[in-house]
Amino acid sequence: MTGKVKVVITKDKDVKVPTGVRLLVRRCCTAVLVLENFEGSAEVSVTFVDDEEIRRLNKQYRNIDRSTDVLSFPLGENGVYDINMDTGAKLLGDIVISVPHAIDQAERYGHSLQREIGFLTVHSMLHLLGYDHEGGGIESVRMREKEETVLTKLGLKSFTVYMFGYLTVYDFFDVSRTGFAVLFTLCALVMSLEAVNTAVERAVDLAAKSEISPLAKVAKDSCAGAVLISAIAAVAAGIAILWQPEAFKAMFEFYKANIPVFILLLVSVAASVVFIFAGPKGIKQFFAKHVK
Repeated sequence: MTGKVKVVITKDKDVKVPTGVRLLVRRCCTAVLVLENFEGSAEVSVTFVDDEEIRRLNKQYRNIDRSTDVLSFPLGENGVYDINMDTGAKLLGDIVISVPHAIDQAERYGHSLQREIGFLTVHSMLHLLGYDHEGGGIESVRMREKEETVLTKLGLKSFTVYMFGYLTVYDFFDVSRTGFAVLFTLCALVMSLEAVNTAVERAVDLAAKSEISPLAKVAKDSCAGAVLISAIAAVAAGIAILWQPEAFKAMFEFYKANIPVFILLLVSVAASVVFIFAGPKGIKQFFAKHVK
């Protein structure tokens, strides 16, 4: 059972922390520990800084010379933590949040600053407890699900984050950048060949001037065959790279709990299939026939 949670909040001299944020941070830290059924009391340090300071820390501890939104410094490993000898609380670590970065990201993603700082706090708390998303795959998905679970309980759910964060298969599948590059390249090839196929058909029709020509048929069939072969290759590559049963299970669980996102995904897939197999010409003919 989770005991007392002490959150020590500090800030740099020139950093302004909006009203209510300190309470929000404490609520976020406590909610994460409750979700994880953390045993005993805990202490966490949260510091608000500017971009210059977080860039200095990022370079010093991660050898990355640029600012970032948040940094986490865990004090425990594999569930073993240092103990505050005076209080008996477990020392989880330190969280450093860049206020200017948080403000910028809140504006960019279209949600409140409270939502953004809440997300950064929850995200970092999970890091302090041993979660990691750097490698992608199932562990990353589970971490994201826990983040959204906590934020939803705190009234900070954001559909924007779902739509732009979870519709990317990178969050579900353990695939290298090379693998994704292959998939994106093949998809682009299919769409490019479909465009070429449409252009060739128009050019052949113009040249033939309504006359039946075996050569015109060969040209059209060859282009259509090229589109079909590339589409089959793209599907085969997708199956070979993305066939990961655990990832599909994680996707099922996520979309089952987020029906609007699932519907959006289905519409996107359906639109892609129509474009690949019907092409711009087929789509235009359909609307010309059925839409007045």
